[in-house]
Amino acid sequence: MFLTKTYDKNYKALIINLLFCLLPLSIIIGSLIVNINIILFIIFSLIFFYKDFFKFKLNTIDRLVFVILIFIIFSGTYNLLENFFFPKEISPPENFPPKLKSIYLEFIRNYDLKYLALKSVGYVRFFLLYFAIRILMEKKILNIKYFFYTSSIFCLFVMLDVVFQFINGKNILGMISPHPRKLSGPFGDELIAGGYIQNFSFFLIFLPVFFKRLKKFLKFYIIFIISLIVFSIIISGNRMPLLLFLITLGFFSIFKLETLKYFILILIISLLSISFFKSIKPSINQNINHFQASIKNMVFITNKIIKGEFEDSDRQRNDFPEQFREFETSYDTWKMNKFIGGGVRSYRFNCTMRKNIEINERITCNTHPHNYYLEIISDLGIFGLLLIIFLFSIILIKSIKKVCLKTNTNNVVAYPFLMVFFAEIFPIKSSGSFFYTLNSLIIFICLAILVTLIKKDNIEFKYEY
Repeated sequence: MFLTKTYDKNYKALIINLLFCLLPLSIIIGSLIVNINIILFIIFSLIFFYKDFFKFKLNTIDRLVFVILIFIIFSGTYNLLENFFFPKEISPPENFPPKLKSIYLEFIRNYDLKYLALKSVGYVRFFLLYFAIRILMEKKILNIKYFFYTSSIFCLFVMLDVVFQFINGKNILGMISPHPRKLSGPFGDELIAGGYIQNFSFFLIFLPVFFKRLKKFLKFYIIFIISLIVFSIIISGNRMPLLLFLITLGFFSIFKLETLKYFILILIISLLSISFFKSIKPSINQNINHFQASIKNMVFITNKIIKGEFEDSDRQRNDFPEQFREFETSYDTWKMNKFIGGGVRSYRFNCTMRKNIEINERITCNTHPHNYYLEIISDLGIFGLLLIIFLFSIILIKSIKKVCLKTNTNNVVAYPFLMVFFAEIFPIKSSGSFFYTLNSLIIFICLAILVTLIKKDNIEFKYEY
C-alpha cells in the first residue's frame, strides 16, 4: 500500500513538472500550444491535488490577486451589459472625408461584444495558473530546477538559431525572417526573438547554481554567456530587449557591489558589439540609428512640452514620436471609461470611438498602446491600474528585501524570477499587450513563485548540485 501511494504521488508530480517545464518550448511553438499547455497544467493540478486547493489558505497578496480577478470580471461584465442594453451611438467627426467616414462606421458596426466577453472570461486562466503554482510550490511538488534546465536549453536554442539565421539568411528550420531589419529565429512571422532571449537568458546566467563543477569556471562562463546573449539580441533587431537586459543587470548589480565590475565589462562589450555590427551590417546600423533618432525626438518634444512651447503643428512632423501618439490616443480612450475601463482587450475598439480623432491618423488604432500601464488604465480604468501597481510594488519591494538584501545562498535561485519580473513591469518601455498570452504567462509565473518565497523565512526551493 505504501509503495502504491508513493508511486501514485511520483507519477502525478512527474506529469505536473513536465507540463510546467514545457512552457518555454510552448512559447516558441506558438500561442495555441501555450494555451493548451496552460489549460492542461491547470486541469491536472485540479484533478491530482483538488483537496489542496480547498485547504489552501490565502495570504494578503493572494487576496489582492483574487480582488484583481474579481475586478476584471466585474469590468468585463459591466461593459458587456452596458453596451448590450445601451449601445453607443457614435458618429464620425464632422471633418472626416466621406471615404474615411465609411471605414469608420464599418469598424464601429463590427464592435464585437462576444470577443470582449470571451477575453475577460478567458483571462481567468492566468489566475488559476497563479494559484495552481502557489499551491504546488507550497506542497513542494514543483521542482524549479527542471524549469531552469528547460528555460536555459530553449533560450540557448533560440540564440543559436538567430545567429544561424544571421549568417545564412535562414534559420535551422529554413524559415526566413519577414522583416528586412529584424530576425525572427524559430518564431516565424513573430518578431519576438529578442524579447524571448531577454527573459529566459536570466535562467541561463544563473544555471551554474545547479552544477557545482561549473563554479571553477564561473567567471569565464558568465562573461561568455552574457556576451552571447548581447550578441544575439543585437542581431535580432529587437532594441528594447537589449536596453531592458542591460538596465536589469545594472540595477541588480547595485545590491552586490562585487558584481559591478562585471556589469561595467558587460556594458563595454555591449557598446563595442553595437559599434562593430553597425559597421558591418547596414540593417543593424539602420535599426540602431532609427532607435537613437526616436529617443532624440522624444527628448526634444518632451522639452517643448515642459517649456510650454508645444504646438499642434508639431504633431504633423514626420519625425513626431509614435510613443506620444500612443499616449494621446490612450489618454482619450481612458476618458471614455475612467474608473473601471472598457474591459480586457477593449482598447482596439474603444480607441476608435474616442473623441479628438485627427484626419491623418490611423482610423482603426493599434490593438494595444504598446505600454502595459497605458493599456491597463484604458482597459481596467484608474481603479484597476492602482490595484495592479499596488500588487507589483509590494511584490517587488518584498522580493528585493528577501532575495537581494539577505546573504542566504539559496536566494540565488530566486534571482532570475525577480529579474524577469523587474524587466516585465518596467514602466518606461515599449511593449506588447499586457493581456497577451505570452506576456501574461511570464508575469503570472514570476508572481506566483515570488509570492511563495516572500512568505518564507528562508527560500526552500528544491534543487541539488
